[in-house]
Amino acid sequence: MELLGPAPHDSSRQSRQNQGFSRGDFTIDFDERTAVCPAGRRSFEWWDQKHHRNNEPVVKVFFSAENCGPCPMQAQCTRPPTGRRGRGLTFLPRERHEALQAARNAQDTDGWKQRYATRAGVEGTISQASARPGYAAPAAATCPPPAWVMSSPPPRATSSASTGG
Repeated sequence: MELLGPAPHDSSRQSRQNQGFSRGDFTIDFDERTAVCPAGRRSFEWWDQKHHRNNEPVVKVFFSAENCGPCPMQAQCTRPPTGRRGRGLTFLPRERHEALQAARNAQDTDGWKQRYATRAGVEGTISQASARPGYAAPAAATCPPPAWVMSSPPPRATSSASTGG
């Protein structure tokens, strides 16, 4: 089974405003624990932390104000730096970051768009049908799950014909 839906967009200010360099414009090297900005400068801090809103693991990197301040691309990248830090980035740990990037790249392909259009059509049909007056949810939606769902893995099918579809 494939879970098919759009990946969340980059939530950085630059991406939201469609101006300047967003997270995707930076090269992240998990092995070296560093990021490289579009101007070629390396980050000087890398922190494994928990996100302040949901306590999920994140990685934070910071670039030096020494490099960001005089950079000719600074206006496209970040606000003028204060203190010792310039631009900062927050992103997911490696496995999740790479999966998210792969999903974002995949959703730009024609094949993904065709599969998603099918899903959207089915959802639209279900939505229209369920909005009709007098519509009642199917009984299956209100029945408890079979006992095997709660206790053990489902029985294995030996061929596609035995799965009923």
